[in-house]
Amino acid sequence: MAELKHESSTPIITTHYNVPQFQRRKLWVTAMSTTKRQQFRNQNTNVEAAFMRLLKEVKEQWLKPGTIYYEKDCRQNRDEGIMSMHCFITPHFCWLLQCNFEYFYEIEFAFHNCDYEAHIRAELRAYPFEKHAKEENFMPDYPTFYKAVLAIQDKKYVHLR
Repeated sequence: MAELKHESSTPIITTHYNVPQFQRRKLWVTAMSTTKRQQFRNQNTNVEAAFMRLLKEVKEQWLKPGTIYYEKDCRQNRDEGIMSMHCFITPHFCWLLQCNFEYFYEIEFAFHNCDYEAHIRAELRAYPFEKHAKEENFMPDYPTFYKAVLAIQDKKYVHLR
């Protein structure tokens, strides 16, 4: 069977038919708007507050002057996907907050030759991190991931300490 192709980058279906584009709202908005799940909302609030507290501590106490880092609050930005909430990426530490499809907040983190790794790992053993944070291994390695982030992201989110 022959495949239908269209010369432009616009799919043929949207060219010939008025198909409305569906934009799903961010998952965290749904998670925090439900009234029947007060316990989960409280849990999510605690995870987000702990995430922001540790982020502030890293930026103020541990980030060395001259460090280039990427930080973006993605909560209101639909271009970042429906799960993403906040991204913080340095040459040595990655800290991401997102809301999963079950409406629970999750934290992903990674280290690469990080001077303050022991301190952060100690923090991660306490509530609420112990159940909501998981370590990621970036392929092929962390330095490649960090360089790729800086290369493709908007420069207004790249900062110098």
